[in-house]
Amino acid sequence: MGLPSSLESYLLLILLSFLNVSTIYSSKPSKEEAVLFGGNFPAFYVIGDSLVDPGNNNHLPTMIRANYPPYGSDFEGGKATGRFSNGKTIADYIAIYYKLPLVPAYLGLSDDRKDTISTGMNYASAGCGIRRLTGKIAGKCLSLSKQVDLFEETIEKHLKTNFKTPYELREHLAHSLFMTVIGVNDYAFFYTRLTDANDFADELLHKFLKKIEKLHKLGARKFFINNIKPLGCYPNIVAKTFMLGLRGPSTNRYSSNLLNTTGPCCPLDYDGSLTSSCKRRSKTCKAPDSTHIFFDPRHPTQLANFMYSIACFDERTICHVV
Repeated sequence: MGLPSSLESYLLLILLSFLNVSTIYSSKPSKEEAVLFGGNFPAFYVIGDSLVDPGNNNHLPTMIRANYPPYGSDFEGGKATGRFSNGKTIADYIAIYYKLPLVPAYLGLSDDRKDTISTGMNYASAGCGIRRLTGKIAGKCLSLSKQVDLFEETIEKHLKTNFKTPYELREHLAHSLFMTVIGVNDYAFFYTRLTDANDFADELLHKFLKKIEKLHKLGARKFFINNIKPLGCYPNIVAKTFMLGLRGPSTNRYSSNLLNTTGPCCPLDYDGSLTSSCKRRSKTCKAPDSTHIFFDPRHPTQLANFMYSIACFDERTICHVV
């Protein structure tokens, strides 16, 4: 693909992420690992799908939204912000870990407000993916390409007003953290039994790397690349396989054998239908963070997102610095 040599270190990280394998963290972290796991970032920029969308889809003509109860039931103030969970997302916990404000949805901010924010933006859009057409059957959403374009717009229209010199802006971008959580919807919408798995993965990886290269050209240097989630474990898929007995209890010390790992909290009575999701009048479980891994058929509870964060930053078994 002709990537510049300065991207070689990030290429390996990206490839490891797409392989969806766990890495074992050394008991003696290197200086670089200590900085990235426990250091400071001036800002946090998020690109992704519904797993980290904080409400961008609220401002788009789409059927894929979560700006109504019972979503947000355990979020600050019990407010449904547009997050596809009962509470915080993975991106929220990463911001908290690095002592940054929760990153706001870019589309939910006025231009004046965007001019004043220098701690990061979130461009994630539920339903979208790496391919431009992914998720568009349900309405408008922000593809990976569009989200990167919006980040470029952020630089040109807003960040340049926050920094006195180009050098200060370059330093800000170079020391900020860029998270990507995207790709699973491409499989959900386009992958079939007739699809060649290697060709499909190669196509997605090629398109993904081109956008990482663009982010790098725009000034990004530190990337948090999230694995593609195991789509086959989602309740909307599991419900159709009739293989629930093969799913054993979780071994994570922060979870419990009493946790429901295969069914959603909302709707509580789920039949696996594509149209069955968490609606305004859906019957839900009473305490999602005590009983369920999934809040709706496609998205984790706040508890599951917290467990992920613990495994990443505390146990350091699923996050790896390259």
